[in-house]
Amino acid sequence: MTLCACNRQENPYVLAYGTVTMRPTADGSYFMEVAENTALTPRTKVAYPFKESEKRLIIRYADYGPATISIQGYSETRLVDLQAADTIATKAPVPHTSDDAAAYGNDKIGLYLGDTVFPTTMIEDGYLCVAFVFPFSDPDNNHTINLVYGANPDDPYEVQLRYNAGGDEPLMEGQGYINFPLKSLPDTNGKTVKLTLKWNSSATGTTASTSFDYCSRTDW
Repeated sequence: MTLCACNRQENPYVLAYGTVTMRPTADGSYFMEVAENTALTPRTKVAYPFKESEKRLIIRYADYGPATISIQGYSETRLVDLQAADTIATKAPVPHTSDDAAAYGNDKIGLYLGDTVFPTTMIEDGYLCVAFVFPFSDPDNNHTINLVYGANPDDPYEVQLRYNAGGDEPLMEGQGYINFPLKSLPDTNGKTVKLTLKWNSSATGTTASTSFDYCSRTDW
């Protein structure tokens, strides 16, 4: 999702938005993976701001085009200025139990799907990124969302999104975005498989599903 700058003579860049994984570099700065084969590197060296080995972010940035340096593992490196950033909630998936509804809830939830939506529900850099809309009534109530794996013994790449509204009546709607690292799933050993996501849909009132192409990260 991009927006061209109004005056390219004064501002020789393209404004862009994206979801990225920010990672530290050996010199204490950072780069960001914005696509499987594309990395973004800052025009001026900035210290990596997080304690974690990587962080998921939604960012707005000025793209100045191809960089003269390269980053190992990426076919393209682009030179950018980071203009705004917001961290993305990240939560590890949870294992299937004998009663997932009791453990994790089974309230209705809606998902944003499709390339025209930003952010959208997708798989990126080893994360299942879920953009959702949830019904609730009390914002101070404890609302939880989980990704459950292992419920289908015949398909280890089937996962379920579980929402617990904490007993709230569905009087209002809120929006959220959360990323689940897929380390818990079996290694695909370099192959691309279909990952199926199921959820209790607020749009249809029944179980809905969608699928994505998925290949395990080699560094996990």
